Amino acid sequence: MRVDLTGAQTIAEELRSAGIDVRSHEDELSLLWEKLAFLAPLALATAALDTSLGGVRRDDRYRGCQREAIAVARAEGARLDERALYELAANAPDGMRSSLQRDVAAGRPNELDAIAGPIERGGRRHGIPVPNTEQLARLVVARTEEN
Repeated sequence: MRVDLTGAQTIAEELRSAGIDVRSHEDELSLLWEKLAFLAPLALATAALDTSLGGVRRDDRYRGCQREAIAVARAEGARLDERALYELAANAPDGMRSSLQRDVAAGRPNELDAIAGPIERGGRRHGIPVPNTEQLARLVVARTEEN
């Protein structure tokens, strides 16, 4: 288990003393974008292509979406450890699937806008093209309409 916090050093130390891996971040913006930069490519690609992380890891759209999310995050003012993000994605289990993928497959309401929206809107705001994110989001919408 890992907990990510901003501030709250006393709580962080208590959690560490209990054996929990705690990462402290300088600011909430960076923390949120770091999470989205990992989650969005995973969720969009697995949901769009209906496969696990192992099935999308080498897909150009997945890798492009990673780069786009990082570029928009930086433009928004987030401080990211790009190497750590790529390492986290590379070391995640091949069988990993996303909740977006499960929701789409089950025909349930999903969080597509919360996942792709910040990247797409931020791309427009900063003049950063996000074609991979947009294409994966369109594929998710198409799969949603099938179910």
